Amino acid sequence: MKFTLLKMNKNINRIAGIVVLCHFFLSGFSLHAQTSDSSKSLVFSAVKNPIEVRPKESRLDGIASIGLGTYGGLRSDGYYATFVQPNIGVEFLAEPVGSLHLLLGGHIGISNPVTVGIAFGLREPIDISKNPDLKIFTDFGILFFNDSSLSSPIGYGVRVAFGARTLGTLNFEYRLAGEWRGSSSRSIQGNGTKQLWWVGAEVGIAFSLVRDNKPVLRKDSIRAALHYIATSEEMDDLDAIFSDSKMDQWLDRFWRIRDLTPDTKLNEARIEYEKRVDAANRMFTRRGHLGILTEPGRVMAIYGAPDVEDRERALDDPEVPHSDIQYMLWVYKGRVREATFATFIFETSNSSSDWKQIYSNVPGELTGIIPQNIPSIMTRWIQ
Repeated sequence: MKFTLLKMNKNINRIAGIVVLCHFFLSGFSLHAQTSDSSKSLVFSAVKNPIEVRPKESRLDGIASIGLGTYGGLRSDGYYATFVQPNIGVEFLAEPVGSLHLLLGGHIGISNPVTVGIAFGLREPIDISKNPDLKIFTDFGILFFNDSSLSSPIGYGVRVAFGARTLGTLNFEYRLAGEWRGSSSRSIQGNGTKQLWWVGAEVGIAFSLVRDNKPVLRKDSIRAALHYIATSEEMDDLDAIFSDSKMDQWLDRFWRIRDLTPDTKLNEARIEYEKRVDAANRMFTRRGHLGILTEPGRVMAIYGAPDVEDRERALDDPEVPHSDIQYMLWVYKGRVREATFATFIFETSNSSSDWKQIYSNVPGELTGIIPQNIPSIMTRWIQ
């Protein structure tokens, strides 16, 4: 009898132990699931730290151009006059590691007399365009010039230009250019030295000859990912670091103060944010422009993946019958305190362009006038 009771007690203890273990396991799993779900809906506090990080790239481009302008010079009969002069040109643009832009070009003026010019100089980008598919620039170079009316074989002067390059399937350049081609006293009019010049407009098509992509430095990728939520002091501290070990320490400090559950080993905020950065880079990186630096990339980093997502082509517009405009809608349900349904609408003109944010009902977010050609399935989310 005693043996039977002891055996029953052992079985009861075993069952109780199994129940307790199952309870702890299920509790731990439930806690992990709740933590994981809450981190997915986490909204980070955004700060303004403007930054631009692009993979460094060495490249050599060729540019074939035609132009039309006014030439002030000596005609073949020795008279000084101003007349229309078309030209054709070929240029080479070198960008070693994307820093110094060197320009070497030759132009032939088709007139009487025929003129030949070779210019060597620099191209300086101007950061005034918010469109990533448009580059504004100025050119300045030393010009070596020759025509059949000059007494010396080669004259010298300067060439300046202001222009823009489109970035797409084909890269076009549009320039306003001016050349001072030196001076000459050989005019048979006999009234002193004459200035030789040309002013006109040029259009060209650019094509890549050599391109060597350089990887983004680790510090640059960290800055690109975290500048939305880091303070300016933290960014300054990161800029002063040059070793991987120091960067690891900086990252540990950065995320330690943002840990949602400091008493646990996992840092849910860090895990979730890094997932968002990876998703943004995977979805929106274009032509070396990191996806996290695009406007949808920023929204994804701050708010996470949307609860509702839709992409639609613009409605037909009689004035623009073949429009390739597309819209992307993101909606977040109950994540943003100021908006029950936080709505973002982005626009792109073609599949190779970055998405631009055109509307949001979240206070402080970029918004503007809603286009007429947005599909009705999206307008119902606009408040």
